Amino acid sequence: MKTLNKTLPVLVLCICSIFSGYTQISDLIPSWAFGDDPSYQNIVIESWIGSGSPSINSGSLYINNIIDVSDYGIYPGIYDNTAFLINDLLKNQLPPGNSIVYFPPGIYYLEEGIKIYSNTIIKGNGGDADDPARTEFHFDYSDDLPLYKSVSISFARAQNSGIEDIYLFDETDPLIGVEPNQRYEDLISIPSTSSNIWIRGVESYLTRRFHVNIYGNRVTVSGCYFHHSWSYSTGGRGYGVCLSKDSHFCRIENNIFNHLRHSMLFQYNAKQNVVSYNYSWDVHAINGGFDYKASDLDFHGRHDDDLMGPAWNLCEGNKVERIFFDDLHEQNGPHNTIFRCNAYSDHQELKVEKVQGSNHQFMQNVVGTNAWPYEGNNTRKWILEYGFAYWDGEPDYSEIPSNQSSYYLYDRPDFYDLNTNWLPWPFIPYDEAINPAKYRYDRNHGYYQNDPPQHEVVYARIGFIFQCLWPAKISSK
Repeated sequence: MKTLNKTLPVLVLCICSIFSGYTQISDLIPSWAFGDDPSYQNIVIESWIGSGSPSINSGSLYINNIIDVSDYGIYPGIYDNTAFLINDLLKNQLPPGNSIVYFPPGIYYLEEGIKIYSNTIIKGNGGDADDPARTEFHFDYSDDLPLYKSVSISFARAQNSGIEDIYLFDETDPLIGVEPNQRYEDLISIPSTSSNIWIRGVESYLTRRFHVNIYGNRVTVSGCYFHHSWSYSTGGRGYGVCLSKDSHFCRIENNIFNHLRHSMLFQYNAKQNVVSYNYSWDVHAINGGFDYKASDLDFHGRHDDDLMGPAWNLCEGNKVERIFFDDLHEQNGPHNTIFRCNAYSDHQELKVEKVQGSNHQFMQNVVGTNAWPYEGNNTRKWILEYGFAYWDGEPDYSEIPSNQSSYYLYDRPDFYDLNTNWLPWPFIPYDEAINPAKYRYDRNHGYYQNDPPQHEVVYARIGFIFQCLWPAKISSK
């Protein structure tokens, strides 16, 4: 075990007004399009600016301990008790302070799920799919695993914790065998009791339900690759990242999604989250034995009449096939913003379904986005009547001034300069345009690697400045 005595500097930027002195935070959308209360505009935009894990946003992280799991008898290539030993280490043997638990390259076969606690970073060696020196977790459990045993990676009332640079593979087909094998769990689960969580540089292949299910708040998911599922049928199967329950202040940024039913999904009471600069393609769903194209950026509504539904969320700079406000669970909340996105499907690129007795479904903001409104209903008319959009015959994305770059970034983001410094900023969402996530995918690099721990100093490769904002949560139902 190594103990670090060096504190990395933290840069704090205090902001008095989100518009004064800056040209990057857009002000195209009028205050009324954020709600009846004029203060909502500042509250919402501040929450987008400060979204994600504070530990990641801070620009640096104090690491007290580096733990190499091989020092605790945990090795790749072992089929018995690996998950048991990992769980015992994480729960009972870590010293106080922030700890990186480092897994050297190789395949770790896990017979059950793993629980991550506070101040713990699970870190592998990274690498792309063809890199033999990467760290892999393969979930491979038997039919007789008790029902109370999870088959997921879950955060147990965790704060200030993360997963970095690991390949995840669920090997066991949930349709094979008898109960409890026939069960569906998320591959990574972040409960409502956890916050300040991050997932970076992770490739996740095959899930039973969601690749990442977020109930918590202040979560960052960045630089990851989520693809394929054991099932694509109804009932929540085949999803990428789901913002659900009362999740808020999360940032899902610069990820790749491939061959999923829904790549990015909002439901229940998810509010004031940012989903940005992701690339999704080849959406795939099965219903009643028939394959069809679902939507990869989906607003799924509420399940409870006491909830408003997803509201005040920002989707920016994404390149997807379809954007959909569906009516499966009745209404979505109002004032979600679609900004500078490209939906490149050849039909039904932007669709809003009508919900009887509610106008919240149509109170959405669509600005600077290349997504053709669905012509089979009144999507265009409804958004123009109840929400805010720039439409004059065709989508208006080419007319947005370059100084109206972003609704949450003050400057060109760091991930734009990781092998893609030639890409133009801001993102102009014409059909042939690419963002860094698509560029990475086109060159067979599913995710990028964060520097593994070396020597006496660990540098967390973090690309954002922590804004001293303390955003407020809008709690109206």
